Order: sequence, then C-alpha cells, then structure tokens
Amino acid sequence: MALDRIVAPLIKDAIDFDIQLKPYQKFALDNGVEVYAYEGGAQEVLSVDMVFDAGNTYEQKNWVAAATNFLLKNGTSTKSSFEITDAFSLTFKSADPSGSFKKMEGTIEFNDQNLATSKFNLSIDISSIKTGNGMRDKKAQTAEWFSSKKFPAIQFTSTTVEKEGDLYKITGDLTLKGTTKVYVVKAKKSGSGNAITFTGSINVNRMDFNIGKKSDVVPDIMKVSFDLPAVKK
Repeated sequence: MALDRIVAPLIKDAIDFDIQLKPYQKFALDNGVEVYAYEGGAQEVLSVDMVFDAGNTYEQKNWVAAATNFLLKNGTSTKSSFEITDAFSLTFKSADPSGSFKKMEGTIEFNDQNLATSKFNLSIDISSIKTGNGMRDKKAQTAEWFSSKKFPAIQFTSTTVEKEGDLYKITGDLTLKGTTKVYVVKAKKSGSGNAITFTGSINVNRMDFNIGKKSDVVPDIMKVSFDLPAVKK
C-alpha cells in the first residue's frame, strides 16, 4: 500500500486520559529564541516528547542537535527529586509549650552541583500537633491560634538554596495562618545517592503570623527543629 505523506495517518489512542497543566508564560530572549515557562510546583508527568528541527548535514544545523542532546542529557541526569519519608521529625520548643507535628509531606529537588535548580516544598498538617496535653492540642486548632479549619497547613517553599560552609542556607516563604514571611533556614545534609537527610533548627516568631496573643506565659519565639529524611522518587 502506498503511503500518502500529505495526509496524516489515523491514530487512535489505546486509552483516554487528560492531563491539565497550568497556564504558561511566553518570553523572548535577546537573541530571539522563544521560551515557554510555567511554575506549577510538583506535576505528575508520564512522558514528554519533544521534536526539534535539527536539520541535516547539508543545512548546517548540526549544532542544534548537539546542543539539544547536551541539554537533555545533563538536565535529566543531574537533577534529582526526593520525597520526604514518614521517618521525619519536626518539633518545637519553648519555655511552654513544646511539642511536635506528626504529619508532613513534601518534595526536595536537590542538585549539589547546581544549587540554583534545588527547591524545597513542604506542607505540615496542623491538626497533627501533639503537645502532650489533649485540651491544649484542641485549643491550638482554634481561630485564636492556628485556625486550622481555615488554614489547615503550614507551607514552606524555598526560593534559593546556597552553600555556606558545611551547611546549606535555604531561603524561602513560610506561610502560616494566611500570612507569608521570608525565613532563612540553615541545614546540614547527610547521606548521598538515593537517600539524603537534612537536619537543623530555626527560630520562628509566632507574632509574625498572629498565632495567639502576646503573653508572659507563652513566649513569642519558638525553636523549631527538624530532621527530614528523603528518598529519590
């Protein structure tokens, strides 16, 4: 049977599925190259097919294919995505109260060779707070404190990750009770390959986020300590 190259072949998908991506933004570099980008956090992608007009030897476009191959190869082999495991520890301590959060999920994009591509996305379930006092745990959910019905999670999204001696300086947006503040976290990394862990602590001022009222009983500053084991996805 002759192949008609003018008419596209009829192709029927084996299954029907729908993937919704967030709206993209279009930019143009100084050299005229168009760039399409979107910031959508973690997206579950089955596969991405790309077609490039690399030309052939006679069209003098060899460098397009070479450059494309280099970018794809290095981009996929050096960027690693990790998922935080259930073995994490997240505690807070002050003169009174002290406690921990028992539910948290998040992802870490980490590339020690190119920290500009690294990113932390963490979500802490406020309803999982444990202070050793059931009545106090319930009070923490009220509008005066965390207002968990309206704001069920604490979010942290990093904006930059930098090396600072033996530590990593992680700057990001901490969102709590509808308020976002920039915080800097310093963490130590251990492990390598498919399993890494970040440990450290940070002082959080609860008054930055309208958590409770000014009080001589409950201090403003809470020391939050974390141990975040993560495995490669």
